[in-house]
Amino acid sequence: MSLKDSVDGITKVWKAHKVLEPYFRGGKVDISEASNRLVTELDGSIKLVQWDAQSNVESLLPEDDEVEQQSIATFCLSPNGKEIVVATTRFSLAHYHIDTRECQRVIKAHRMPILSMDFDHTSTLVATGSADRSVKVWDILKGYCTHSFTNHTDIVKVVRFHPDPDKLALFSSSDDNSICMFDLRTSSCIAQFRDHVSLPSSLTFTHDGSILVSSGRDKVINCYDLRSHSLLKTIPIMEELESVVALNPDISRAIVLGCGISLKKQTSLVSVLVSGGEKGVLQFSVITMAGHDLASFNFTYLFQVPLSPLVSGQMTEDIAKLKSISRILYLPKSKEVVAFTNDFNICVYDLQTITSQASALVDGNRRFVSPDRVLIGSHGDILDMVRVSNCPYDVALVTNSPQLRFMNRQFECQVLEGHQDIILTIDVSDDGKWIVTGSKDKTCRVWNTAALTTSSSVNACVAIAQGHTEPVGAVAIAHNAATYLSHKAFIVSGAGDKILKRWSLPVHLVEKQEDDYIMPLSPSHSIRAHEKDINCLAVSPNDQLIASASQDKSIKLWSAQDLSAIATLSGHKRGVWKVRFSPVDKVLMSCSGDRTVRLWSLQDYTIIRTLEGHTASVLNAIYINHATQIISSSADGLLRLWTIRSGELLRTMEDHQDRIWALQSLPLTSDARVILWKDATADEEAARLHEAEEVLLVEQSLSNDLRHKRYTQALRKAMKLKQPFRVLSILTSILEQLASATNGENKAEWSVAGLDEILVELMADKSKKATDKDDEAAADENGDEEAKNKGEKVLMQLIDYAKEWNTNAKHCFVAQAFFQSLFRVASAEKLAKWPAVREHIAGLLAYTERHYQRASRLREATYLLDHVLCQMTGVLPLESLNEQHQQKIAAAEAAFN
Repeated sequence: MSLKDSVDGITKVWKAHKVLEPYFRGGKVDISEASNRLVTELDGSIKLVQWDAQSNVESLLPEDDEVEQQSIATFCLSPNGKEIVVATTRFSLAHYHIDTRECQRVIKAHRMPILSMDFDHTSTLVATGSADRSVKVWDILKGYCTHSFTNHTDIVKVVRFHPDPDKLALFSSSDDNSICMFDLRTSSCIAQFRDHVSLPSSLTFTHDGSILVSSGRDKVINCYDLRSHSLLKTIPIMEELESVVALNPDISRAIVLGCGISLKKQTSLVSVLVSGGEKGVLQFSVITMAGHDLASFNFTYLFQVPLSPLVSGQMTEDIAKLKSISRILYLPKSKEVVAFTNDFNICVYDLQTITSQASALVDGNRRFVSPDRVLIGSHGDILDMVRVSNCPYDVALVTNSPQLRFMNRQFECQVLEGHQDIILTIDVSDDGKWIVTGSKDKTCRVWNTAALTTSSSVNACVAIAQGHTEPVGAVAIAHNAATYLSHKAFIVSGAGDKILKRWSLPVHLVEKQEDDYIMPLSPSHSIRAHEKDINCLAVSPNDQLIASASQDKSIKLWSAQDLSAIATLSGHKRGVWKVRFSPVDKVLMSCSGDRTVRLWSLQDYTIIRTLEGHTASVLNAIYINHATQIISSSADGLLRLWTIRSGELLRTMEDHQDRIWALQSLPLTSDARVILWKDATADEEAARLHEAEEVLLVEQSLSNDLRHKRYTQALRKAMKLKQPFRVLSILTSILEQLASATNGENKAEWSVAGLDEILVELMADKSKKATDKDDEAAADENGDEEAKNKGEKVLMQLIDYAKEWNTNAKHCFVAQAFFQSLFRVASAEKLAKWPAVREHIAGLLAYTERHYQRASRLREATYLLDHVLCQMTGVLPLESLNEQHQQKIAAAEAAFN
């Protein structure tokens, strides 16, 4: 549930329902099909993500973990997906069980940073490659090094175990441009390949393990026969490669046959290779060989699958670099290839879909294939967003990327491409069919969201508006359905050139145009609108007015027909970031850098209300609950909920950590945290009523216990209600009752001693006895420890209360009585383990000493009274005093003499 309208009156409580944290920014990444988990390294920590549901991002280690306090350099995941070994920047290895998050052991591994790791297929051995030029193999279950190799002359970047565990072979590549093959049985390097002229960035093997395939930044792929330890072939690829994977035989044969290539009967090895690098293209090629005949080895290019529909000439150099591929993973069970790009996109391709379109890709009839899934590891700075109706995706996001990103409530994404630079702003029609965007490339583009339901997003852009001389920072589109039916739809744009332009949008012609045609739009009206950059544009619900907001602190209203000026709204003291028309009233809302939200009347153009309370620039605001309330966002990452009628601030939400530029159905911040909010007003009220009912029942039960003098149960309930004064009253009643029921000269001492039994019962927490023998036995076996811990918590709560009572002379007797009894029933060793005792002992001693000094002074003062009483016996006849007074005088004389 998002920030939708509430029909149950005023909303007061909003809570974060789902939070999507960034989990991938280009570090090490791996996927476990066995555990359905994506594991990434992000900012020196390990993130765990469910592969089919990105809404739950977890950290492997708690913040107080000793290893977590070190920065994590890399990791490797076991084949079963249950264990992970991480390498820290302090050159050590830490072995964790993922499900329990328990650290099995920590090993000091190398003298310099560890750069690469790999698990063998038995999940017992781990190989590490380091900047100290060494390769080591570890028995991770027993925690010792089994092999150490120093054959490389430069830092080791890649280590890989041979897929056949019986061979016990390990491969590594280094910045010395060599690949080493190690035999773990003989602990020796049995082959060294020096055919690359740059770093071999990736190593993979054919399914039978007979051929090693390496790709490098020298723009070639090398294939090596592992039987003869010889180079089979060097294939030029014409791009710097970062990754290569080999597919299984079944899917490899299906792809080859789909390309129309016939295979000879004697061909035993068929392995399709998928490689990628700086061009952002998945290159499919195949290697074939008949048996062990090296002369029959053949390499054939098949086709390319670009990750973006844009060709290199349509993107700037910086944007093209973001499209490059950093890693490719092959998931054999689900038959998927996953490509990771430098702009943190994760593109998932179903190989069965690729197979069905292989023929068209080879013939050139199809150049682009949309990914079956697109995941966004990190959105970066989220600049704007809109809610999209009648679409499989709920919102469209504008980030620091030329991609137009769509996302649903499960945080699944889809992207549309067309802009050549970062998109800055976005708006959508009410029916969700048409979207307009403005970009740093000085253009506006119109998109048809119907393309999201098809298999291709190439033709999603249907129109382009060119004419601004500066980046377009504000756009708006007509909202009213009648405007589209009458063929009078339009868009407006504002840019850094201070010019406001109106463009006619002939949607009836756009819908009929050819698939590969993008209609150019011409401006119908242009005007210099402001003295500084235009920050925001808004179109009224009836498409009659246009509002523009600028850094020049002003808001201007224009006629939507011809851009004629209607009014200027002045009052903000700093630049205005956002304006919105009310959907139900003739009211305009604005938010500004002067930390206020203002409501303007569209009848007399005056300020209706100013909402003050933010401590930083207000960047955005939206209407909710039928425009009776407002939620605003600010540069300090706070959301505030307001009531329009009274201007009252109802709630402040602090779940974000950075400035919130985008706020629509989802509030997002520039730290890429995506939060899906839920109206929790009804839940909060229900919880409050339930809590009040429980308190009432406990209060009634407490009164009954006091009436029947069940003080132990009454103490528990008073502490459950967190009522220290009630607890004090109960303890006072206990002491008074024990004193009155005690026979002897020192009743106070005996009454204090009477607390021991009550404290022992509280510590044991035996308020309810088991009625059945089996239940009693089960309670003794399973519940003793729990009851003991609960009893200790009760006593620690009492200690906190008694500490406060001890500071007051009026209540110190009860506190001293409690501590005297506590020290008798609990040993000093046990009390020393309780944090409440350790924290408060100094304060208790200081106030206790003060109370004893005060008591000593009072006792000394009574000596004067004794003396006066003795002297009074000579003035008053002894017979005039009653018997009680006579006894007191006699006692005083005896004490005095």
